[in-house]
Amino acid sequence: MAFTPENPEDRTDLFCLYDDELNEQAFLMYDSDEGTFYRNAGEWVAISESDETEPDINGLIVAYVTSAFISVYDEAEAANQALQLDEIEQYEPAE
Repeated sequence: MAFTPENPEDRTDLFCLYDDELNEQAFLMYDSDEGTFYRNAGEWVAISESDETEPDINGLIVAYVTSAFISVYDEAEAANQALQLDEIEQYEPAE
């Protein structure tokens, strides 16, 4: 699996982590053979085991999304706008 977040090979490769306590999206993540990445300021950032910036994903809800969600996430992040779980779920990929 190559690094292709705009065209994930599996429906579970691209996902948004949702914080139910804050009632908003926490992270947009992409999993590939090249590693796991999270979205930050419109860029994909690799997570390594020695990386101190690894996001804390404990207790977060996983919502699998299509690549169309990437631009929605970027726009919300740039505007410092919260996305609700029902908005995120609109981008759930077909099984």
